[in-house]
Amino acid sequence: MSTWQNGIRVSCVQLSPFYLLSFSFDEDGCCVVMDMKYNKVVNKFIPHAKLVTSAQLYQEQGLLLTGSLNYTVKLWNVWVKE
Repeated sequence: MSTWQNGIRVSCVQLSPFYLLSFSFDEDGCCVVMDMKYNKVVNKFIPHAKLVTSAQLYQEQGLLLTGSLNYTVKLWNVWVKE
């Protein structure tokens, strides 16, 4: 696990260079979605009951696959179509 400047420990990070977004998962189980162009948080949510240990972004399909210590895997639709 890595530690950010503010002291929060992060279990994994996924980047979307095309959309300039990052998905980081912290030790409290929260997913923070950052807009890397403007350096601001655009969304926060708790994807699992326990720590997220793995994540894989499928950018072309707009899907984020996450796995957790509670033995669950979830598939998220992360791109909103306008």
